[in-house]
Amino acid sequence: MAYTAHKDPEQVKEFFDEEEIFTQKVDQLVDWIKQAKHFIVFTGAGISTSAGIPDFRGPQGVWTLAAQNKQRTGPTTSTTKAMPTSSHMSLVELEKLGILKFLISQNCDGLHRRSGFSQDKIAELHGNSNIEVCSKCGKEYLRDFKAIAPYTHSVHDHRTGRYCDLCSGDLVDTIINFGEDLPQDALQAGYDNAEQADLCLVLGSSLTVSPACNMPENVGKKSNGKLVICNLQKTPLDGCAALKIYSKCDDLMKAVMNRLAINIPPFILKRRLRITRTNDEFLIQGVDFDGTPASIFSAINVGDTVLSKEPFKIPAVKDAPTEAELNFFGHYNEPPIKFNINPTQTESYFDLSYNPLTGQWGVEEKGPQPPFFQVRRRQLNSFQKIPKKIGQTKPPVAITGGGFSVNPKTDCPHFSSYVRLGIVEKVGPAFAANSCITCNDKSENWMCLMCGNTYCSRYVSGHAKEHFKTSGHCVAISFSDLSIWCYSCKDYIIHDNLKSIVQTLSLTKFG
Repeated sequence: MAYTAHKDPEQVKEFFDEEEIFTQKVDQLVDWIKQAKHFIVFTGAGISTSAGIPDFRGPQGVWTLAAQNKQRTGPTTSTTKAMPTSSHMSLVELEKLGILKFLISQNCDGLHRRSGFSQDKIAELHGNSNIEVCSKCGKEYLRDFKAIAPYTHSVHDHRTGRYCDLCSGDLVDTIINFGEDLPQDALQAGYDNAEQADLCLVLGSSLTVSPACNMPENVGKKSNGKLVICNLQKTPLDGCAALKIYSKCDDLMKAVMNRLAINIPPFILKRRLRITRTNDEFLIQGVDFDGTPASIFSAINVGDTVLSKEPFKIPAVKDAPTEAELNFFGHYNEPPIKFNINPTQTESYFDLSYNPLTGQWGVEEKGPQPPFFQVRRRQLNSFQKIPKKIGQTKPPVAITGGGFSVNPKTDCPHFSSYVRLGIVEKVGPAFAANSCITCNDKSENWMCLMCGNTYCSRYVSGHAKEHFKTSGHCVAISFSDLSIWCYSCKDYIIHDNLKSIVQTLSLTKFG
């Protein structure tokens, strides 16, 4: 990971085209888009940096800083809170109009799927942090939280601790870690479209990770193909590119859409609700647009009763409508929706549309049989298939968080004493208070696992880091994603002795 960072300072350096040259390149790209018969786009981490998600090999990239033993100083946004960018929404509109034929993505932040991009026109080569899949039947499940395995046994143990509604198989995350094969169906779809493509636009990829980077390279080397690369850094494929644009992705896509006279649509969060009556109760659940159950509600209130765990079942009143308040995870400050449930309907669907700019929900009733997308079952790689002997008799605790997929350090020597200090019992109350003892901030906090005190992260006032410098207490757990960081090792860590702490906080946070 850090060892994949650019070693040469010249590779890290960023360049910007002068305005006149940039305009000429945009005009050329737009002409090629108009002429293209099979236009595809290949995206990397750079497309999401304007959403607040760090890239990997830029000057402030995750691997770049790790290789230099530095920490990021700029603000970041959780992948669950990040909004699709102008580039994401431009691609949605281009695909909708039939101009863009296919999207190949190295991103695992989930923003392409959240933007509304057609599920059957995208190959997510490295997975999606909001999607888990059944290890037996391949059924996908969309979550409004990070559906990432805790990796407590191995970085290759992808089990999330949840089970398939159809066949009861172990659900596994879809993240592709280092050393693992890419999913065969996504890989094949990517290569097939690269073979058909006469124009490939690369947005924000360093083009250093194979076999993904082979796809745009194949387009660039064809006699009838043109490769266009938009990146602020030099890439290994610049030599076979017909056009290299040194620009931020959003700046390029805004210019391209303006030149094409196509409006960039606003981001609208789309969700589907199903209400089913069985005997004397209603089942309320979110569903994906292929009909798969989806976790989109944090709680449902009926009168004075609060339901905080799935499945959400409420008593049905015979002749009167039942009012239920639906609460969401609030990643975009979504307000709750109040529903009057019709007691005579046995099954009904509603499409929910939320505009983060206005803070308003739109509700459209779709009846008992709305149209569904037909989504292919995923073909898992060898690591996502559960072997007969995994070396662990019990499944991992289901954790709805985890930040970036990392390979935690397993030999950290700095935490051997705090388990004996009763720190496990302090985790629940500290999380409930969730308040930095220095500044009282409650937005993004860490608990010191050596003294039990809570401090704000470096993205707020950095009191957690200051505490380490003054006290030497170096190990802390994040209340936002349950990751454990050692300031002395400068790495995420995990160990058998830490499991009880993670499990206790997971149960406290998610029930």
